[in-house]
Amino acid sequence: MKNAFFALFVIVVISLSSCIETVTVDSVQPTNILVVNCLISPDTVFSCNVSSIYAVNDSSDHYVTNATVDIYNNETDKLVCELQHDSAGVYVAENVAPAEGITYRIEVSVDNYPIVTGTTTIPRKQEANNVGIVQYAGYESPPNSDYSELRFTVDDQYVEANYYEAVFSVFISSNKDYLMEGNRYVEKITFNDSVYHISDANGFSDFTLVDAVIRTEGLMEYNPSTLVLSDNLFNYSEHSFSIRSNVLSGSAYSFVMYSLNEDLYKFRSTLFQHLYEQGAKGISRLDDLAGLDFSSKAIDVYSNLSGGYGIFAGYTTQILYSKFDIVEIRNVMDLVYSEVEQKLDTVWSEPYYDKRTHYDTLFDGRTICFLNQTTNPYEQD
Repeated sequence: MKNAFFALFVIVVISLSSCIETVTVDSVQPTNILVVNCLISPDTVFSCNVSSIYAVNDSSDHYVTNATVDIYNNETDKLVCELQHDSAGVYVAENVAPAEGITYRIEVSVDNYPIVTGTTTIPRKQEANNVGIVQYAGYESPPNSDYSELRFTVDDQYVEANYYEAVFSVFISSNKDYLMEGNRYVEKITFNDSVYHISDANGFSDFTLVDAVIRTEGLMEYNPSTLVLSDNLFNYSEHSFSIRSNVLSGSAYSFVMYSLNEDLYKFRSTLFQHLYEQGAKGISRLDDLAGLDFSSKAIDVYSNLSGGYGIFAGYTTQILYSKFDIVEIRNVMDLVYSEVEQKLDTVWSEPYYDKRTHYDTLFDGRTICFLNQTTNPYEQD
């Protein structure tokens, strides 16, 4: 999985009870403060992004390329690895990945900056089941449109507090080949598709949600692009979710369940609120860590670091893909009049094979696409 990184902008708004003081942007100079973003998972090696805060009128890059980034076992105080700079402020460990059950400490130091430190652990992995997308599940007024249902079940297996983030995505074919067959071009869709998160156009909202657990989180008014939740209402038990959404038709679908630690849960929850206050709605998980402003009057984004801004947190990942069928595709090449049969005969192109989303029929006649495959059917063959 791709790590999500962000740069930090500083916006200064000065407001008095009876007047407004105009401040020129050139006069605002940020102090030397590092922004460190390090999300760790046992599925990938340690990596993080290091940058510095900067003024809103400064459009230059503010990646920090000369940092010392060390990861320690916080319990033994033993150095686990030193991350090396790769490019654009990204630091990566060589063949060293974190493990569950260990408390890690990060230390980032740069000349003339305060040292940034923080600790975190990776939560125990939990998985969803009965994941599916029901097409044309119903009609809602307002907004006077059909809706689909995103379904999944979580069996919360540990008595301690647990935190999750669910992401539904759709693969939209964006690259097409046109091959000459006879005297006609035949369109063939490749498997190099674009991925979009499933949500309303501006993110999930009150219309899309009828589930009490997610409503209790209080995030729907901020149009989140994913579903962040805790097990407060179903601790150590099972809960089935059903979320209304306007689902794009696509070549295939995927579902990701992130098990978050508490720090990452708080970070994600406050992040959606912050982005909403800045007018950024429906931002995808891969992009929504851009443009944060820790010093603005918007909702404060949670940080568990001392000496700087950012996040050092752990998660685990479950990924499921939709079932698919192999279908034969043939195209009409031409219509030729047959003197023998005294009628038009259809001339077909040579067949080729494509992958199409598999749908099952529910007892009430509606169709559902189950997401229960661990291999992405739309990777290049």
